[in-house]
Amino acid sequence: MNLEDFQKSWQTQQAPEQPNKPTALETIAKVKALQQKVVHTNAIMTVVLCATVAAFVFILRPFLNPNTIWYDVGVGIVFVTVLLVTIMQWFKTASWKNRQLDLSSREYVTRAINKYTFLNTTNLKTTPVLMAFILIGINLIYVDIFWNGSFKLRLVMHILLNAVMITIGVVSFYYSKRHNENTYKPVIRELEELQQELEEV
Repeated sequence: MNLEDFQKSWQTQQAPEQPNKPTALETIAKVKALQQKVVHTNAIMTVVLCATVAAFVFILRPFLNPNTIWYDVGVGIVFVTVLLVTIMQWFKTASWKNRQLDLSSREYVTRAINKYTFLNTTNLKTTPVLMAFILIGINLIYVDIFWNGSFKLRLVMHILLNAVMITIGVVSFYYSKRHNENTYKPVIRELEELQQELEEV
């Protein structure tokens, strides 16, 4: 049975006691909408990456006139980390071979479940690691910025920097987790229900 036949069967055989249960068309529409949302997020991340690199290299570097190599090392770590995040996100999107509904219903749903589950788990696992690398990079930049300052000033600035960055990181991770739970998990549940229905047909 292909997707079109199943959608018609779904609509004609839906039990009346489950009026709020999403139809196959509604579930597939959510899948396609979420795919587009991922693409838009990737595009924004790419713009942010370019703007960040331009700011650090062409604006901050000439203005600060770095005293040591630590500034460039720190910028390099931040740049590589953000670049890896961007590449990972685009790779996850580009590798989504089931964008079009040209596969059998069962294969399409299975691939969509696997992809959303992958996105949900990897985002939560990689976010703390990537934030840690960004924190290391910014600390190295601070080493250069306050190179000529007193030890007390450098210590205080690093403590404040780490406190602010860790706070931002914890809050970002919390909201990222909630976002994933509200974005991916509902769609995964609907796809799993759709998969079960397909197996029963």
